[in-house]
Amino acid sequence: MHSNSISLISLQDLAQALSLSTTSIYRFLDQTSKHYDPTFPKPFKLTPKTVRWSLEQVELWLEKKQSCKAEEGSANLTD
Repeated sequence: MHSNSISLISLQDLAQALSLSTTSIYRFLDQTSKHYDPTFPKPFKLTPKTVRWSLEQVELWLEKKQSCKAEEGSANLTD
């Protein structure tokens, strides 16, 4: 067994962690949605009825979102 374990989270846990509805999460993944986010982490399909997200990928996505917002805020201060 590898010492590098992968932490996977369920849709419900992801929704709770992001303070979003499960519908909002699926909108991020739906290319036909106006809320589609191509940078949002894709889920892993473990079984036909089970999907999970990599906690590490979700955390990286959040960090990128936060840094983009910080950059936007500082750009507005210099205008």
